[in-house]
This record gives sequence, structure tokens and C-alpha cells, in this order.
Amino acid sequence: MIETITPQYVNPSSQRGPASIKATNGQYYSIEEATTQKWESLLQQGQPVTVGLRTVTAKSGKAYTWIDKILEPTIEQPNGQQALGQPTTRVSEQISQQKGMFIMGVVGRSMGSGQFAASDIDDLTKKAAKAWDSLTGNLDAGSH
Repeated sequence: MIETITPQYVNPSSQRGPASIKATNGQYYSIEEATTQKWESLLQQGQPVTVGLRTVTAKSGKAYTWIDKILEPTIEQPNGQQALGQPTTRVSEQISQQKGMFIMGVVGRSMGSGQFAASDIDDLTKKAAKAWDSLTGNLDAGSH
């Protein structure tokens, strides 16, 4: 499920549980500490952000909402509509650049091993892109 939330504050993880975000609507969202640290610049108080959510039911029967990924920051416009903000472009460009570097690294090392021919580059590229999408939760699907 995709939803736009506005963080009120971010709680770091502790022995009592995972990191969490309390949104201005009063709802709490659990989030992995690594995700919180990676996207800290986007999780600012009062700054709407679009997130991917999943619900997990504990053995006790209580349902917890987890943030799986952070999709894009949004900026409230004076007319009440949301628009993509400047940070979205910058983050998307950084992710796209990181993906390209990952793919070049995988293909370059593969070709350098001497076990692949030039005709394998297209297949290696596709497999490296698929590996990136799998490892990152498909953060930038469609950018390549």
C-alpha cells in the first residue's frame, strides 16, 4: 500500500522495539533503523513523504504498520495539492547514478573474469539491473 505521511517525530530503535515514526495523524509506523538512517534527510518533521507500507500481525493479534520503502518527498502547494519537490529529483538522480555504477561494476568484473564474451554484455546488464532492483526493493523501477 502506498500512502503519504507527515512525520511528527522519529523514534530511534531501542531494546523495546524497532524505530518508529509518529505521523501528524497520530498513527505510528514501524521502520527498520537502517532505513531511518539512510533516508534521514527525507524524514523531517512536518515534511510529507510518500512511503510503501505493509501490515504485520503479531502473535498477540495486534497489527503493526511497517514502512517498507520511502518513495519520494512531497511538498504541499498553497492550493492544497501535492507536488514533487526538488529533493525527489536529486534523490532519484542519486539512486539512478548508484544503479548505473552497480551495473557497470558487475558487468566490468564479469567481463574481466574472462568467462564471458562481448555477446553476453546485454544479458549481464539485465541481470545486474534485476539484482539491483531486488537488493534495493526496486527503489527506482523504470529509471533504466
